[in-house]
Amino acid sequence: MSEHHRIRPIAHTSGKRVYVGHTPQPRGEVLWRPHLVGVDTYCFGGGYLSAVDLETGATTQADRHGHIRRVPIERALHALARWGKWLRGS
Repeated sequence: MSEHHRIRPIAHTSGKRVYVGHTPQPRGEVLWRPHLVGVDTYCFGGGYLSAVDLETGATTQADRHGHIRRVPIERALHALARWGKWLRGS
């Protein structure tokens, strides 16, 4: 792996989160960092095509055959916690 692929950008001076592609995540997982979300989940190499809802962070993934990837339990629990927080108005 080249040096370029190991370096992650530092946070933007605005403090806003940046959503990027073109840096494949070979494990097929969206890269979540406080300042960066990498949505290239290696579809061209056998991974998944991913879509991320920018308001909720919900992720939908499909393989090259159109099969939807099931959400691992940790991600489901994290999403439930975010929904609970939203429902409480926090």
